[in-house]
Order: sequence, then C-alpha cells, then structure tokens
Amino acid sequence: MSIIKIKTITFLVIGNTALNLYLTGCETVPFQDNKTSIGPVSESPAPEKESSTKEKTIASPDKRPGEVSTEDPLEDLNRGIFKFNETIDGMFLKPAAQIYDLTVHEKIQEGVHNFLTNLTSPVVFINDLLQGAPERAFETFGRFCVNSTIGLLGVFDPGKEMIADYHFEDFGQTLAVAGVDSGPFLMIPIIGPSNPRDFIGRVVDFFADPFPYIARRHGYRNWNYARYGVEFIDKRTHWFDIEKTIYSSNDPYAMVKTLYIQNREFNISNGIVDRESPKPSDEE
Repeated sequence: MSIIKIKTITFLVIGNTALNLYLTGCETVPFQDNKTSIGPVSESPAPEKESSTKEKTIASPDKRPGEVSTEDPLEDLNRGIFKFNETIDGMFLKPAAQIYDLTVHEKIQEGVHNFLTNLTSPVVFINDLLQGAPERAFETFGRFCVNSTIGLLGVFDPGKEMIADYHFEDFGQTLAVAGVDSGPFLMIPIIGPSNPRDFIGRVVDFFADPFPYIARRHGYRNWNYARYGVEFIDKRTHWFDIEKTIYSSNDPYAMVKTLYIQNREFNISNGIVDRESPKPSDEE
C-alpha cells in the first residue's frame, strides 16, 4: 500500500470518527421543547459566575452510575481546542456541506441519508443486545431487513411505518448502561465534544462495523472511502439548524457542551430522563 493510500485511510478514519462524535453530540437535541422528557431550558439571564473553577469540577455526591459528567477541569484548554475546530470546520466541512445542500435535490439528500443510516444498523443491533434490550434489537434487525430489500438498500425507509422508527445506540451508551463513569468533558481536536467513555465507545463501534471488512474482502476498498466522504457531507448538512442555535448563544462553547451532555443523557436513557439536565444558562 502506498504512502498516499495510508495517509488517505488515516484521514478518513479520523474524519469519520470526528463527524460521528461532533454531530452525535449536538444532533437532534430536544432542548427547546418544554414537553420533552429532558425538561424545559431556562430562558432567564445567565447567573453571574460566582463559583470558582475548583467548585465547577467537583462531582455531585449523588451522581448516578453511567451519568454524563458535567465536570470540565480542562475548560481553558477545551475552549482553545473549540476555536481550532471552528477554524477547521469553516475552512473545509461547512463549505463542502453548503455546496452539497445547494446543488443536490432534497429528495436525493433524503435517500442518501436513509442509505447511510441503514448501514449503521449492525452496530446499533449489537449495542441493543449488549444493553439487554432484545425488543429494540428485534426492531433494529427488522428495520434493516425491510429497508435493505423493500427499501432498495435503505434508500427508502418503509421500516419506519412497518416496524418502528430508527433509534440510535453506540458502545458509549452501552458502557453508560453498564455503569462505566464518563469521565470529564473533553473537547478533542477535530473530533469535537466528547468524554473518555464516549471516545472509546466510538472507536469500538468503528471497528465493529462489518461493512468496511466486507467491502475490502470483495475488492471494493474505494467504496469505503466514498462512504466516509459522503457521511462527512451528510452529517454536516444536518447540523445547519443546530449551528444557528449554538451561535445565537452568548457562549457557543458552553452551548455545545450543554447540547452534547443533554443529547447523550437523552440517548442513554432512550428518551426518558428523570433528572434535570444542565441548561445553557447553567454553563454561561
């Protein structure tokens, strides 16, 4: 394998993991809806910063196993990395997503998104089983079978009406269900918002995905590169609305952190959260 191919593979692996983490942390967060299970977000002015950095990093004594930590002991460093990630996004990802959004018909974009979502089913299925949720695993398996056949390899989503809507699971959530501590909040270069547990989980999910192995075995290695590239664009395109929310805040970093924690709690609990999630006003 040439040096150019090795560099290309490395870039795509890092990039795909980056987009998954960065956008999973911020995507489809029901923080503005007062009827959601997460609870309403306070719209009152942000309280003055009376607590010290030390106080912010002390874990709550009643913290539950698997709960996503709000601790941010490396806040200054994390903020610097956040600025770096903004620069990279503005130079490469956002322009590519904007061109894609302007030039590709909405129906085609929907089909591409459905197809890519269908490819995540095996990993979701594995994590459903690991979390002791056989009914959800059955739904995932059924959706995959229906969408891969009737839905023309997942381009269409008849499984939504015939079986159930898509649900997302990853190994980071599986570790949380098992009671593994999330560790402190981290802003990772290129990857974005994360924590040690979720970062490890996404790496495990990447190697658990069977499709790259199948493609390589049958000589379709370039198919993997194409898939990762399209995932870049698709996920970044679906982030436009969330981006507006982030940059309407007085503190975009705090908003990203809040959205990430809220969404992880929401996904880990399968949409049922019986404790208050951090609100944007708490982080500003």
